[in-house]
Amino acid sequence: MQNSTEQKLVTIIIPAYNVGNFIEECIQSIINQTYQNIEVIAVDDGSTDNTYDVLAKMAALDSRIKIFTKPNSGVSDTRNFAIEKAAGDYIQFVDGDDTLVQTAVETLVNAISDYDFVNCMYNRIDEAGNLDKEQYSFCCKTIDIGSFEATAVFIKNELMPYHVGFEVWNKLFKTDIIKSNNILFNRDCHIGEDLAFNMNYSFYAKNINCIEDRLYNYRLRSSSAMTTADSFSKNFSEHVALADGLKREYNRWPDAKEDFGWLFSIIMKHAYEGHTAKEIVSVLPEIKDCALFIKEIEKSASETTDRTMKRIYKYILSQYNNDYLAKLYLALFNLYCRLRGRQLIQNRKIY
Repeated sequence: MQNSTEQKLVTIIIPAYNVGNFIEECIQSIINQTYQNIEVIAVDDGSTDNTYDVLAKMAALDSRIKIFTKPNSGVSDTRNFAIEKAAGDYIQFVDGDDTLVQTAVETLVNAISDYDFVNCMYNRIDEAGNLDKEQYSFCCKTIDIGSFEATAVFIKNELMPYHVGFEVWNKLFKTDIIKSNNILFNRDCHIGEDLAFNMNYSFYAKNINCIEDRLYNYRLRSSSAMTTADSFSKNFSEHVALADGLKREYNRWPDAKEDFGWLFSIIMKHAYEGHTAKEIVSVLPEIKDCALFIKEIEKSASETTDRTMKRIYKYILSQYNNDYLAKLYLALFNLYCRLRGRQLIQNRKIY
């Protein structure tokens, strides 16, 4: 790695899976940056289209581009593969169907000088590259996160409410913080892997600089991994994996139980909202922290004033605890529902 501030090397990591229609535009936006001291690590994750052929063509034109191919294993494992090979002082992530504003790397490098990572804003664009009507704005300030308490407040008040982006691709990270602390993406998690990485990185960073510049163009695609529907069971398992990975980090700190409990609650609510009580009961055996999850259900049941929601929570708890009296009460309620032509309690959705 190089020591001069002006000559810091930036490693730009691109996981690429079936983005043959977009990857050339992506890489062109990177190699045409005003900041030229970069290395590009592009990893074809077992694409079945022409992604690798396009990467090979681009690599032949610019020695800064290093390409790899491997069997498909998902974006988390692909990014981890590239992190191991990164030689830069800084690491930036770019998805293969997105692009960078021409001054992006230069702006981020200038902004990180006295900080451990930088967050910028981004543009939402459609598949044709046009700006979407809906754009998000983040906070613009510097935030001290040099202690566990400060980091926990940052996660609760800034990261989780989306005042700072969940994503990794609108940030610049320090390579030595990532590698010296073995901060990697959770290969078992394909929902919220960016959020988990940012949280874990935050525990080892002293501060973050949040800037107002929109430096990244995020392409909205109906066929992307983020928007493809999947089974509830798999989706639920992914949220459990996300929570489990974060728990290991929180366990490093004394008195972190309450902070993790709050975070676990948010993650699991995101998993089960919009699903039926019967669906939730079916996946209870998959939850490693089932007692914590049940505690959250009990809390929700006690706090809600909605009688339907109370019965839905009661159904989940009765099945978990094998509560005979509660089951009898709900059986009688379901009989009433049948007579009235209403939906049975186990088929109603949490909202």
